[in-house]
Amino acid sequence: MAIYSSSSSSTSPPPFPRIAISHLEGRAQSIHYRQTQLHRLQTELVRSKDEIKATIKADVGHTSHEADFEYTLVLSELRQHFEGLNPKDELAATRQIELGHDSFGRSKSTSIAYIVPSTHVLLYSVLSPVCAAIAAGSCVIVEVSRSTVTIGRVSLARAITDREQLPQNLRSLTSTLRRVLCSSLDADTFAISDSRPATDFLQQCTLVLQSQPDDQPKARRACLSPSSLRALAVVDRTADVDKAAQAVVRARFSRRGTSPYAPDVVLVNEFVLDEFLACLLQHMSPYLAHGNGSSGNSSKEKEHRPFAEGQRILDAAEKSEDMRVVIRGSNGNIISVQSR
Repeated sequence: MAIYSSSSSSTSPPPFPRIAISHLEGRAQSIHYRQTQLHRLQTELVRSKDEIKATIKADVGHTSHEADFEYTLVLSELRQHFEGLNPKDELAATRQIELGHDSFGRSKSTSIAYIVPSTHVLLYSVLSPVCAAIAAGSCVIVEVSRSTVTIGRVSLARAITDREQLPQNLRSLTSTLRRVLCSSLDADTFAISDSRPATDFLQQCTLVLQSQPDDQPKARRACLSPSSLRALAVVDRTADVDKAAQAVVRARFSRRGTSPYAPDVVLVNEFVLDEFLACLLQHMSPYLAHGNGSSGNSSKEKEHRPFAEGQRILDAAEKSEDMRVVIRGSNGNIISVQSR
């Protein structure tokens, strides 16, 4: 005779059960396993090189040089982490404990790495922390925000499980990145999510937050890199003024001026101020004349910054005796602040 209880529990299953189990078992901590995962990822990236570069240019509008640079940085980062894994050193550190010696150089992987990447340079923002987490022996979950998988009013987000949670969408780079990661990495230690798991689960993770969303997740351990803060550049009197001006202009106008790390404020030593402004105007003239790049106010990373009210600042500078508008244009403005 079977007896059924009408008050049976209807609790939902925990998110990412395969990741949780692999974390408890320490599956991702084997150094040979880590090397294999990085090698498989590198092989898939090389195989998809042309597709990745094409989607970066098509989706974001970067130039061929900028797409090549981002792709090369990803491979360089991956190689650096792979070469840092030495099985002999790992074995020697393990043997120290077996022999009853102290092992001060032994490292232990963190908890599950939950990565919330920035939409700026999406390829590098995703793969850089992924490679670091794999090399450290951690299980990895990447959250792709709805702003990344949504174009205009078209959203193809749908609820699917574990590593298939990054949906197909109209953004080619997201689809390509999803395919590369899911086809190369082990589903037991890697997953992609398009929805925020419960707080109880996040408390078990180490949060890697590269952007600053309105609904910032909470975790006990977090590595935060808020991109909504001001980016500051300093030009000392001993600097190469021409190279400094060139670097500031390149950082400000490259990638169509959308980088959240492009300098918003430049502090210049008063002894080289006039020379720096002259060099700055010289290097800025091609962008202002031909309309290449932008002043950066179109970047979603900086739309919410209180100091990004360009028109208000310009109007105040024109009325102030302590500020001077050096140049004013649709693609960029230079204001010299003598005193605050």
